[in-house]
Amino acid sequence: MKRIFKNHNFVKFFIVQGLEQLGDSFLLMTLIAWVMTMKENGSSSANMSILMFWIGLPIVLFGPFAGVIIDRFKKKNVLIFSSFFISVCIILIYLFIEKSRAPFIYFLIFIKSLLSQLLIPSRSSLIPHLVDEQDLLDANSFSASFIILIQIITYAFAGIIISELGYKDSFLINFFIYIFVFLILFFIRENEKVKFSGKINFYEFKDEFLIGLKYLFSTEKILFVVRRIFFILVALGFIYVSLTGNYLLIIINETGLKIKEIKALGFVQGFLGVGIVLGVLLVKYILKFFKEQELIRLFYPVLGILIISIYFWRDFYYLLLISILGGIIGIMILSIAETEIQKNTDSSIRGRIFSTYYILRGAGVAAATSLTGVIAKIIKEEYIILICGVLLFIYGIITFFMKRGYKIGRDKKTTS
Repeated sequence: MKRIFKNHNFVKFFIVQGLEQLGDSFLLMTLIAWVMTMKENGSSSANMSILMFWIGLPIVLFGPFAGVIIDRFKKKNVLIFSSFFISVCIILIYLFIEKSRAPFIYFLIFIKSLLSQLLIPSRSSLIPHLVDEQDLLDANSFSASFIILIQIITYAFAGIIISELGYKDSFLINFFIYIFVFLILFFIRENEKVKFSGKINFYEFKDEFLIGLKYLFSTEKILFVVRRIFFILVALGFIYVSLTGNYLLIIINETGLKIKEIKALGFVQGFLGVGIVLGVLLVKYILKFFKEQELIRLFYPVLGILIISIYFWRDFYYLLLISILGGIIGIMILSIAETEIQKNTDSSIRGRIFSTYYILRGAGVAAATSLTGVIAKIIKEEYIILICGVLLFIYGIITFFMKRGYKIGRDKKTTS
């Protein structure tokens, strides 16, 4: 861990990651506050689903092409480009948000999310060009710790700040955050050498994307973790929108608290962040007692039980406790997954692999969050949460006792 502290370029980079996470988390909370004020589409779940649809649509439409573009250019340059134009989108939202131009605002949200399809895979793909391979796990863990520390602070105070300033001025804060990201990126030096020409035609585009897709699905070490993360994030997409609909208000009322929903949501996400930081700090120690595969298999039924318990114990303080435990489990799985992808891909294809990885992650979440508003008109939000927990538990129990699968980082066998 001390080695990465001496790497000044990595230090600058994780500060950029922290600022980008600050901007992204604060922007999401600001957008949530905005849609909570809209009554045209009925319930909060419906409005949240519309918002999440426009955030998730670029993942499906543009995600397949992002990796090919990223591999054609230096990751640092892609980050500079993305952060600058994200700041442009945010300042336009700030200028037009009070004019009730919802279609135009959703278009800007779409563009911002599209640019994030370049930014996020580039960010993950750049780390191996800043640190040595033996420092990758430490770099990923330390980077995640710093990001989530910022996330905790953001979620804990975002609700209060937005309540005091209003959501319009909060967009202005987001704009300046991304401008700082844009400026700091210029001072980072990396050792990346791009093997491809920046020019590309449609057929090369298609062929290179298919190569990356085939590589991901034929590499068992990567596929094992990607598949499990996909299912977890689909479930969490349903749970998140259900929670921000009516169920969070139900929990607040049954606990006897008088607190605005946006503040309560901020506390829930803040405690989730606490769990994520604890998970990052504990993952290396826990892996001394469990193999990676065994740990991921064990976490699935445990996570299912935690989600099911939210349905039966409707207490806000218990929800905060569950958020911590969920954060610990979630970040351990994500840390293992990102490290395995980085270690099992070459620099020339890494952008495409991470792009496909984020497509699978994001498409599942986008579909889940978009459908929740529709499903909530048929069954109550609390039942959606219960069903997600039961399905995760059943899947976890089945895969845990199947005794199949290769061992991550060891000899390749059959996946389950």
